[in-house]
Amino acid sequence: GLRLEPDEPVLLWSLGLAHLAEGDLAGAVDVLGRAAAAGATGAHAGLGTAHARRGDDEAALDHFDEAVRAAAGEPDSPHARYAAEQAAALRDNLAKRQWVDRFGRSSLQRGWTEHQWDGSPRVTLRDDAVRVVGRVERPREDELPGIARVVDGRGFVSVEAALSAAGEGDGRFGLALTYRQVKGQRGRLPKARLELAVDAEGQVRLTALDNFETLLRDAWPVPGAVVPRGERVRLGVERVDAASGTFRFRVDGRPVGEPVELKSLRGFRNLLDLEVWGDAPPGRSVDVAIDEVRIVRFP
Repeated sequence: GLRLEPDEPVLLWSLGLAHLAEGDLAGAVDVLGRAAAAGATGAHAGLGTAHARRGDDEAALDHFDEAVRAAAGEPDSPHARYAAEQAAALRDNLAKRQWVDRFGRSSLQRGWTEHQWDGSPRVTLRDDAVRVVGRVERPREDELPGIARVVDGRGFVSVEAALSAAGEGDGRFGLALTYRQVKGQRGRLPKARLELAVDAEGQVRLTALDNFETLLRDAWPVPGAVVPRGERVRLGVERVDAASGTFRFRVDGRPVGEPVELKSLRGFRNLLDLEVWGDAPPGRSVDVAIDEVRIVRFP
């Protein structure tokens, strides 16, 4: 059809949506942009979705708003309704990311810090950061002092946390993304877990657990990634491919190690536990500051 009519807006629009459905975001942006320029105003809704999935939120909002404006005289337009819903969800998501980044809302602060730890270390808000300070008296081996939040696995893209060893101590700290499931009479256990941790010497180590017992990575040291005491580091986990359950670790924004494929998280649509923690041997002290936590989702 495009060979016969290369500037036909509806054909371009359809081809752009096909690129989007196949996950070819660059191709979708190119073809949908041509469709919109040719007069297919509804293509702006698809452009907004493509830009949002590429992480360009401002461009996505511009296109969603344009789709709503173009259908101002058509209140029942499905494209306008979709664009309005996506724009509202994206703005809400951006606002919540700001709250999480700086722990800027008291209700969110309470939600992240209440009932997370009942041992010796105190989890408090101090100096624009969450501080984990005290001696560790761990009642259970799988409990770690820190903050936690549930992440919806359906639209999850990545998580990231910025941490530092804030004072003298013998502790380590890290970020973990865990899928828990009931296993027999043993209760809820980690079925899949992705963890980045900084040990007491400052070495960054990564761990990947699959199907309860398969250790794909076991505290593997990241070459060249050593964090001096007091220096801030950003640890992150990113989902590369939802269908295959492929994930990648990041340190200060750069990928480290090889991507890992977790069979337990193929086509995953359940809930994950995000835990940002500080830890030390029992009876030893820990002092960790967590000043940023970011959860990125598709709108």
